[in-house]
Amino acid sequence: MSKALVNASGSKSAPVAKVRHFLQMSDFSAEEYAYLFERTKLIKDRFKRYELYHPLRDRTLAMVFEKNSTRTRVSFE
Repeated sequence: MSKALVNASGSKSAPVAKVRHFLQMSDFSAEEYAYLFERTKLIKDRFKRYELYHPLRDRTLAMVFEKNSTRTRVSFE
């Protein structure tokens, strides 16, 4: 299901799960929801203790916005 990747520096990075889209409640099983909520709790607890957490280190994230945002459009006028 997941595999380790080698980053640009040649060291192995964390395993990456296959991309899955969440569009409706039936897309995940009860076990997957339990894992998701437990993982969320762990991340939130680390945040509250001011521990560093960089899940996107050595990764690229792209966001595409298909519609104009009223808030940003007005700020540029």
